[in-house]
Amino acid sequence: MHSKSEIEETCKRSFHAYLTTKLDREDVDWLDGDEPPDYYLLVRGVKYAVEVTIVMEMVKVGSTQREWANIIDSLWGLVLEVEKESSNEGTLSGFYIVSFSQPITNFAKVRASIREGLLNYVRHTQDDSSAPSEVIFEQQGQTCTIEKSHNLSSNISVAGPITFGWKFDRQREACRLLQAVVTNKAHKLSQLMFPKILLLLNAYRLVDIAYYKECVPTLTSLADFHTVFIVEDEDRGYVLHTSGSDW
Repeated sequence: MHSKSEIEETCKRSFHAYLTTKLDREDVDWLDGDEPPDYYLLVRGVKYAVEVTIVMEMVKVGSTQREWANIIDSLWGLVLEVEKESSNEGTLSGFYIVSFSQPITNFAKVRASIREGLLNYVRHTQDDSSAPSEVIFEQQGQTCTIEKSHNLSSNISVAGPITFGWKFDRQREACRLLQAVVTNKAHKLSQLMFPKILLLLNAYRLVDIAYYKECVPTLTSLADFHTVFIVEDEDRGYVLHTSGSDW
């Protein structure tokens, strides 16, 4: 049996919690799917095919598009690594802030030099009560800096990176991503004869249900689904579309 991901289980729990506010608990039951779909849902004797996916912001870094969550994992993961190593070698003494102005192009190629620069700054300032900010890396407006603020605690915090985008740009990109996801999943489930439900985990910063509702008139494959449900977290979710009168 296929092991379910945390995203799949979070979306399932969120939608289940929503359904049980509308229906009796004994009317709702879940079964593992056949991949596809991720799950089968039984509601009052009707079997639904349930597919789960994520809507995630893409950010341009250099000439490529990357998922925002992966950028954060890469940059913040480096800082966590530096904190752990400096603590292990006994040089971490004070509170430091590492700041990234923007995502870094070709980060894998410069990661080692940034790491060594951060470690050296911590080593050289371990006996200082504070130290001025130092630029560890800089290219085309992409910077990594570190500063020692005080000696009251011993850890390294991280700030940034920052990306910019007007509301109109976010709206357009949210609709583009949503259209791609809905179309892809409609095609993936096209051979299934059961009514279909799509659960979407929203991982797009600054975009909420109001943005996605603006996209509804342009979603060409929406009618292929009985219900499309947006999950913010395990406790919050919203119906974007449904043909169920009591859902």
